[in-house]
Amino acid sequence: MMSRLSNNFTLTLSKQYIQSLIVDFEIGSNELYNRELHKPTWPGLQSGVTIGKGYDLGYRTVQQIRSDWGGLLAPGVIEVLCMVAGLKGERAETALKRNMALQAVSVPLNAADSVFYKVTLPEFARNTIRVYRGVVRLHPIEQTAILGLVYNRGNDVNDTDRRREMRGLIDAIVKDCDRTMASLIRSMKRLWVGKGMNGLIRRREEEALAILLPDNIQLPESDLIRITVTI
Repeated sequence: MMSRLSNNFTLTLSKQYIQSLIVDFEIGSNELYNRELHKPTWPGLQSGVTIGKGYDLGYRTVQQIRSDWGGLLAPGVIEVLCMVAGLKGERAETALKRNMALQAVSVPLNAADSVFYKVTLPEFARNTIRVYRGVVRLHPIEQTAILGLVYNRGNDVNDTDRRREMRGLIDAIVKDCDRTMASLIRSMKRLWVGKGMNGLIRRREEEALAILLPDNIQLPESDLIRITVTI
């Protein structure tokens, strides 16, 4: 029986736009992180207890948590985090409210940054490539915008009305049609209008504006980060 061949894909991302399109929406400034967000939080909906820069324990196994945070946090702290592995929604909210040890956890900014760049970004780069193979041929700012979209909405392109724009992006990305990509991203705002989720509406607009920037913008090498994933 023939084995399935694997391929390597390299995303070239802009550090500046990682900050403005992902980190600023997920976390905000480093000052805000150190003041308020170094503690575990529950963002709501179907999220799990979240630590660091968007690291959702509800979507991690015990083994992943130990591997990702080993050497960065004390072993006892890691075991406390493992207690909420896989818990999502109200179960996660309740667990955080009832677990004083979990509430006392503090994740230093340097540890949060380390996991964000070494674990979280490569994971979402892989999720992006699985659906949007053509993304590697886009401008680095556009690649960053698409990855940021997947970071927020996932890579589900099933045949439902809620996911129609995500599905439409497959062809638009292959064709590198900036206008269509931006239009589809803006169209997603319909999902949150009038629901008190203005942050998501603003996030989609910022992504669309990034897509529409001229493709001849030259970014300094110091601004680029390359992530190679195997699919």
